[in-house]
Amino acid sequence: MPPDLQSVPKILRAHETGLRGLAHAAVFGSVARGEAGTGSNIDVLVERDDSLPMGIFELRQNENLHQRTA
Repeated sequence: MPPDLQSVPKILRAHETGLRGLAHAAVFGSVARGEAGTGSNIDVLVERDDSLPMGIFELRQNENLHQRTA
C-alpha cells in the first residue's frame, strides 16, 4: 500500500525521540500531492528550533533517523 498524507503524523510520532529540537515538519512530493505509488517514499522538510541547543548527539540522532527512513 502506498504511503498517504494521513499516515505521516503517526510515522513521525513513532520517531519522536529522534525529532527533538525540530520546530516544524512539512511533507512535499508525491505523498503531499496524493500521487504516491507503492515504491514512494515520504519526503519531509524539517526546520530546526534555533532556541533549543543541538549538540553532536542530537545531530547524530537526526542523521540516524534519516538513514533508517530513507
